[in-house]
Amino acid sequence: IIYRVNQRREEVIAEFRERMEERRAAVTTRLNTIQQLIDSKADLQGRMKENRLHSMRENMLEDIDTKLTQLQVVEKETEVVFECDTRQLEQTISVLGQLIEREIISTPDYPALLQPSVSVGKKGTAEGELYWPQGVAVDEKSKLIYVADTRIEYHHVTDIRSGYVAYDYHTGSISVFSMTGEYIDRFCEGQVNQPCGIAISEDNDVFVSDTVSHCVYKFKLPKFQLVTKVGKEGTGVRMFNSPRYLTVTTDR
Repeated sequence: IIYRVNQRREEVIAEFRERMEERRAAVTTRLNTIQQLIDSKADLQGRMKENRLHSMRENMLEDIDTKLTQLQVVEKETEVVFECDTRQLEQTISVLGQLIEREIISTPDYPALLQPSVSVGKKGTAEGELYWPQGVAVDEKSKLIYVADTRIEYHHVTDIRSGYVAYDYHTGSISVFSMTGEYIDRFCEGQVNQPCGIAISEDNDVFVSDTVSHCVYKFKLPKFQLVTKVGKEGTGVRMFNSPRYLTVTTDR
């Protein structure tokens, strides 16, 4: 139903555009005619003045003025039609949107559409739990879900002279789940501080961005062996400033 409604909407829009182009062409033709009449009027005025044909000149000029007035009326009517058609199109689009919304809500499966098909982890720091999930990647080959998670531990240091100073400690990991949400394993503990973005290449390479270490790690599946680390804090070449999300391209 949604497809048919969208298809009908596209047809209405296409028909409206076609009518607008036809009317625009008609208006253009009328404007060209008006310009020709104006040029003829100016030329005739010059010739009538030279030949002193006052009576003939007045009659012809009056006829031209009448035609110009008629064309101006037609032009105003065309503008009104344009405005009416625009309002009609807006109303049609609004009605189509309401129909689409009603059809979606009235679909028997609509409540199910609002529910996730799979959920992984729960709040915590133990295995299978996630404290602060940042990035998610899916490996189509192994049918596994990889979640970049950060755990933040807050420590308070007391200083007699300045009171206490609070600082935090980041430690991150990559948790692996099945497509049905079952916990499988956890990697990279102690290797990354605050993993955020995660992406998987076709060569089974996993790239993880670290917003605290200001770098990107490259790991090799399936055991997450560290291959290389790129970047440091800064704004120059091969430098990052809290890199977050990333993607992998295959064209280079």
